[in-house]
Amino acid sequence: MSTQELIDEVESHARQCGLSPSTIVSRAVSNGRLYGRLKNGHGCTLETAARIRAYIAKNPPTKTPEGAHA
Repeated sequence: MSTQELIDEVESHARQCGLSPSTIVSRAVSNGRLYGRLKNGHGCTLETAARIRAYIAKNPPTKTPEGAHA
C-alpha cells in the first residue's frame, strides 16, 4: 500500500463519517500530527498503517452520506 492509498482511505472514511481526516488518524494511532505529515510527503511504518486501516474497519460510518437514503 502506498502512502497516497492510505491517505485516500482515510479521507474517504472521514467524509463518510463527517469527521476530519486528522481526527480519524488521531483516534486510530493517538498522533494528531501524522495526517499532516503524510500529506506533506512523509510516510509511516507498516504497523502504523495497519493500525489506521484496522481502526477504519472497526469503526464504520454511522452518519448517512448526503444524498443517500437510509
